[in-house]
Amino acid sequence: MASVRREFRRCNSRKVGVGVGAARLAAVVVLFPVLLQQAAIAQEADAEESAPLEEVVTIAPRTLRLMRVEIRRAEENIIDLFNTINTDGDYALRCRREAPLGSHIPVRACSTTIVDRLTARASQDFVMTGFYDYPAAEIRYHEQMLRETMSRLISEDPLLYKALTEYYLLKTEYDAEREKRHEDKFFIW
Repeated sequence: MASVRREFRRCNSRKVGVGVGAARLAAVVVLFPVLLQQAAIAQEADAEESAPLEEVVTIAPRTLRLMRVEIRRAEENIIDLFNTINTDGDYALRCRREAPLGSHIPVRACSTTIVDRLTARASQDFVMTGFYDYPAAEIRYHEQMLRETMSRLISEDPLLYKALTEYYLLKTEYDAEREKRHEDKFFIW
């Protein structure tokens, strides 16, 4: 029916005589049911002649890129779960993509709110005094507190434990597959 409408619009949109457009429309209207009937008969004949096909399932190996995407999703799941169940806002994890010094290739960098605050304060002190005092001792202390908080939450929350287990399995599978594929290659791009 859509082709009839299309043909009707096409005939009426051109500047042709009424008789020519009407003749084309009449031809389409008359031939359309015949064509539909022929198509239905052909489909029935094909269905009767064809035997049921055997189903063949081929599983292609996952690419390393796909495996890395799965690992990144597992990492994001862990961070989201951790931030959801963590009650201390200072240890909320935040990740961003940034290019390291001397590179244009961005990498994923994650840190806690408290570490971001400490480095921001050290940067402000540098601007004010001209002396940069990196708060290494404070950062190490807060990293240890983060590890303890993470360990406690993993032992308390089965979803976080499951997410970490899935991440570990994906990561070990990726490392083994990468090692196998690049076994005898000197350069790995």
